[in-house]
Amino acid sequence: MNSILKYYEEYDEDKRLFKSNVNKLEFITTIEKLNSIIKSGDKIIELGAGTGNYSFYYNDKGHEVVALDIVPKHVEIIEQKIKEKNSEKIKTYLGSAIDLSEFSDESFDVVLCLGPMYHLTSVEDQRSCIMESRRILKKDGVLAIAYINKHYILANTMLNNNYLKESFIEKTLTSGIMKSEDEGNFWVESNYFTPKEIEKLVNKIGFRKISNLATDGIGRLFSEKVNSFSEKEFDIFKNYHLASCDDESLLGYSNHGLYIVKKID
Repeated sequence: MNSILKYYEEYDEDKRLFKSNVNKLEFITTIEKLNSIIKSGDKIIELGAGTGNYSFYYNDKGHEVVALDIVPKHVEIIEQKIKEKNSEKIKTYLGSAIDLSEFSDESFDVVLCLGPMYHLTSVEDQRSCIMESRRILKKDGVLAIAYINKHYILANTMLNNNYLKESFIEKTLTSGIMKSEDEGNFWVESNYFTPKEIEKLVNKIGFRKISNLATDGIGRLFSEKVNSFSEKEFDIFKNYHLASCDDESLLGYSNHGLYIVKKID
């Protein structure tokens, strides 16, 4: 956990979603789908809120939002933005997505979990995150949980890092868990899924599938090309992507996936 905190204390998370066409694609796809599901007046909590880009987006749309993150720097940035924007409907919490004891049962309409699952490297913590999300959701509430695809990781590592080892492929496909010291790991402690694996994990805890999306699609594998697009070219590519991002045959090669579910009894 210390390596994860150190990474995000030094990384510029605030600009991540907007610094290139490919990064914008993730944000655009996420809000495009969620906007068709989230209702006016829904109370939202964002777990792993980063510097609050989604939280402020939904606050600007009139929602009451709670932004929780485990990185002190991120919470400080959100609180500074709240002062600058006078955003009274956003509350911040420094904390972990696996322990939401600060919040009462059935107190939110929507839980956005758009980052924690990337770094929960034990099944126990993964289940705790999902179970706690379910506990604080109201009846028929919506959980949106972001994940990183195993097959994207393998394709990207082979293409860009020229790294091709049977041991790395086997570890990625079997456990999907990478520790900081593991050979071939190019990031911090992290955890990867296939689309079917995330569905199985979440559904067993009392949820029903609404949609599973490839939030950046094939764009990340061709990032140099996509980032060179003119505004008109990017708009054409974006429209193609939005029309195909929930096609099951395309999910696995997207860097980020978004699994959206409804709480069931």
